[in-house]
Amino acid sequence: MDGELITYFNPKTPEWRHGSDPDRLNDLMRESGLAPEDGPGTGAEAPSSASGALLLAARLTGVLLTPDIAKGPLMSGVVG
Repeated sequence: MDGELITYFNPKTPEWRHGSDPDRLNDLMRESGLAPEDGPGTGAEAPSSASGALLLAARLTGVLLTPDIAKGPLMSGVVG
């Protein structure tokens, strides 16, 4: 949308969302353990904010970061 910020949140404080449609990801956030109502889940099965954010990213993109991928060589470059 030409640089429009649709939904933004910090995984450590998912209850504070911003953008033109801050609630767009709420259902996926809940499924990923990032409760938009009251911060990250606190139960025994609730993921940390980092793992919840990675799970949310996987659900949004269809790309799952496995431990093997994270341990292997990571491609990077400078864009400028």
